[in-house]
Order: sequence, then structure tokens, then C-alpha cells
Amino acid sequence: MVASIARVLGVVAAAVAGLLHLWYRGVLAAPEVKRRKAARRAVRRA
Repeated sequence: MVASIARVLGVVAAAVAGLLHLWYRGVLAAPEVKRRKAARRAVRRA
């Protein structure tokens, strides 16, 4: 019983870690994405 609870907690911890990692990568990438969008907009406007 304890082993199955530990396994469930491990899976939940891995899922949370994965989501945090994706969120962190998205936060780091956001300024670059905004810069690219602004550059594309400027090209379209010119």
C-alpha cells in the first residue's frame, strides 16, 4: 500500500516538475517572441 502511494506521489511530482519546466522555458522565451512579433509587424508596416 505504501509503495503504491509513493509511486503516485512520484508521478505527481514528476508531472508538476514537467509543467514548471515548460512554464519556465515559456517565461524565458517570451521577450524573444515579443521581439520577433514586433519585428514582423514593423516589416509589414514598412
